[in-house]
Amino acid sequence: MSRQNVTVKINERQKQILDIVKENPNILQTELAERFGVRRETIHRDMKKLVEAGILCRSDSDKKCNWKVVTK
Repeated sequence: MSRQNVTVKINERQKQILDIVKENPNILQTELAERFGVRRETIHRDMKKLVEAGILCRSDSDKKCNWKVVTK
């Protein structure tokens, strides 16, 4: 099977989330929500979209969440 390149449209906040995660992979969704002045649920949806698109991944270890921006 061949793998297709799929273009995913992301908004400005999602781009900024990726930049922040690159600098601070341990950031919490509540911290991002405060920074952007939105509810945590909004950040959760944004990050879920990025995870589903394969742009962002999450790894949990010892009650600590680490985010990673996936580069291809």
